[in-house]
Amino acid sequence: MEKKAKGGEWCGGVVPYGYQLDPEKGLVVHEEESIIVKNIFKLYTFSRKGATTISKDLNLAGHRKRTGKKWEKKAVIRILQSPLYVGKIKWKEIEYEGHHDPIISDALFNSAQGILEERNTEEIGKRFSNNKERLLTGIIKCGHCKTSIVGASARKNGKKFNYYVCNRKLNYQDCKSSYYRADIIEEALINDLKGILKDSVFLDKVCRKANDIFEKEKPNILKEIESIKRKIGLLNTRLEKYFVSFENGDLNPKVCGSKIEELHTQIHQLQKKLADLDQKHIKAEVPAIDGSAMKELIEKFEYIFAEGSNAQRKCLIQKLIKKVLVHDKDTIEVWYCLPTNVKVLDSGTFGSPSWTRTNNPLINSQMLHH
Repeated sequence: MEKKAKGGEWCGGVVPYGYQLDPEKGLVVHEEESIIVKNIFKLYTFSRKGATTISKDLNLAGHRKRTGKKWEKKAVIRILQSPLYVGKIKWKEIEYEGHHDPIISDALFNSAQGILEERNTEEIGKRFSNNKERLLTGIIKCGHCKTSIVGASARKNGKKFNYYVCNRKLNYQDCKSSYYRADIIEEALINDLKGILKDSVFLDKVCRKANDIFEKEKPNILKEIESIKRKIGLLNTRLEKYFVSFENGDLNPKVCGSKIEELHTQIHQLQKKLADLDQKHIKAEVPAIDGSAMKELIEKFEYIFAEGSNAQRKCLIQKLIKKVLVHDKDTIEVWYCLPTNVKVLDSGTFGSPSWTRTNNPLINSQMLHH
């Protein structure tokens, strides 16, 4: 694949939007799709429209992605970032001159990269220093469509109100969810979290239940880990044999390339599964709660919410809450994480049992799950 890239050939995979694959010529420009690609770059660079606005405009005009699905911000960003559209082939962060025709000019592409970098810097600044940032963005999702919920605001009688709203509803009007008052949800969760941290009986119950489950799971996890390692070893042996056959000239390059790609895919899938199992095994080692450490955690929590900046509050909240699902104005489902050592507040490293509670804004009920 690296050799193909160096030779300017397409390395394989999903054919990028704006092109089609010709068996003889490789990538060739898809006339209809290339018009959309050009428009995306022009709207972003000349009209200074954002990726979200561009995707919304494309959808309103009746355009769809090749899959038939609606355009979204990520798809637009991927196109804007790809050097393929100026005739380059990228492999392992290195760009080579491709044999395919470019769709846009170098000047237009470079202008787009400058704007992308500028806006990315702004976003990073907002993420860490903007005190208006919603506390739950990044972990709060819609209970109807499971799409991320984002921050929004509106004014009523001269007063500003902050809201959370499903991204799909905001951009496509495709979700039946509503707008949710940010102050009500955040206050409810903070109060619930404070109550949990002070509820030693509940915390002890969570940890005992988690420990019991993990103790039963440990042997099975270890067996599965060993099984996957053996499979990866066998696939690597087969891979090496194909390389040897190719180097000796015993195997057709196309056949060899196809087999190697297939084996790489299998190995990658197994490695991903292995990484998930390793994390499971790490979480199976849940230490007992230390009373003094928990007391210090509660004190830090109280202090940060009394004296800290909004960015610090958000950081702490998102280390103690794994996921928030908003089903409607009366029902919020929350998955909490319990740090096993108070020092994690400084290092940012958390190991935890987890549980979920389903609450209304008044927090009057709870359910315990693994």
